[in-house]
Amino acid sequence: MSNQTSAIAAPSHPVTVSPLMLADRLLGLAQDADQAGLRRPAADLMRLAFAMYDEKPFTSAWRAHPSA
Repeated sequence: MSNQTSAIAAPSHPVTVSPLMLADRLLGLAQDADQAGLRRPAADLMRLAFAMYDEKPFTSAWRAHPSA
């Protein structure tokens, strides 16, 4: 097995990402998971996105789709 180096270099400075951008990405992933039929991971991603802001997740939408 040969030693390969990563084609993606680590940034030389810390990368700052907005919490809003992270939450938006989590919600997008939750939507993708829901559309793929992955109800439990979708609900987990929703809870994580809401937890970033100490908000209660809107769970009634998930009650229509029991966890897999």
